[in-house]
Amino acid sequence: MNLNNIKPGDEFKNYKYLCDALSVECKSGNQKKAQLNEWERYFSFVKIGHRIKIKEVYSQPKPKTDKRTNGNNSSEHIKHIEKLIIDLLHQDKNDGELFIPKNILYRELQMTNANYMIGKRKPLKLSKITNVSKEEINEFYTLTDGMLQRNVEAALKRLRSKALIMWSNSLTVGFIKTEAALNDYGHIKAREYKDFDKYGDELYHYMSDVHEKTIHRKATDEEIKLILSTERDLLRDYQCESIAEVYKKGLQDKFYKEVHEILFDKANIYLYYNSFEIKFNKDHINEEWKNESIGLMLAGDRREVKESLNNNVQDRIVSNAKVRHKKSVLTKSKGYRRKKEYVAQTKKLTKILIEKDCHISLK
Repeated sequence: MNLNNIKPGDEFKNYKYLCDALSVECKSGNQKKAQLNEWERYFSFVKIGHRIKIKEVYSQPKPKTDKRTNGNNSSEHIKHIEKLIIDLLHQDKNDGELFIPKNILYRELQMTNANYMIGKRKPLKLSKITNVSKEEINEFYTLTDGMLQRNVEAALKRLRSKALIMWSNSLTVGFIKTEAALNDYGHIKAREYKDFDKYGDELYHYMSDVHEKTIHRKATDEEIKLILSTERDLLRDYQCESIAEVYKKGLQDKFYKEVHEILFDKANIYLYYNSFEIKFNKDHINEEWKNESIGLMLAGDRREVKESLNNNVQDRIVSNAKVRHKKSVLTKSKGYRRKKEYVAQTKKLTKILIEKDCHISLK
């Protein structure tokens, strides 16, 4: 690193220009983050949008610090999510309340790409394109959904601790609304027709004898009780203690197919999924957005923050897969985690479902 080419007051158009001045290689993702942290040992700088201004060049480099000793190895990752959520709440359309499906929020934050939700609906097509088994695809989604939810909830908890938001997990239903009342929950009974695409994934079509429309909305207390009752009764039928055990036994497709049939027959509910419900004071969010630590960066550098977050998510998914594979080999356990191609297949799924600039489309 050539520090002779920089001095206090110098401004560089962007990160690449500063790398050229320092005669160092440009990095991305976590490597770039580590590089920026290393630079701070030799000089201080401030980012204004994409531009970087040198404040001071030290005569002696500062000693290295290991952030892991303070439990902060993931703090930057969570901080990025926190700032992007503030940016989302700051938008004019969100007037003190945001009710958003979890998968939509992950997409908004660029933690996943457009293929992620499509692959959930079309696992056989995804399996055909990637040559990864449906069982491994199911595991990928189960583990990745859990990781994404934990990360976002950690950021939401930080915002709650600052008294900026109140938030909760909420349930959304996909519902066929009709004009009259014939079924158990006061609606004309809708009919369901099912066929298959060329990959074998199920396609559903809905209609009734009168005017109807498909809506997605927050579940009522009555609907939540019906969903819980249905799931609980089927858990007993399947001799499982929990939903996790259903997945462990590989019965999730059959289980949720039965749940779907019961809910649609009784209440015209054809789909249900988890959402985040966030309430906030707009003035406080705007004030937080405008302060130097958030507003400056997001005003000119939103794309770079999202790119860094996306790279970090990819790194975590692959890193966790390597740990699972190593553990499986050491314990000589059976199953696909022990296969030598397990990590490579995880990388393949990560690229097509998570990577920001993936050019493969599942549509």
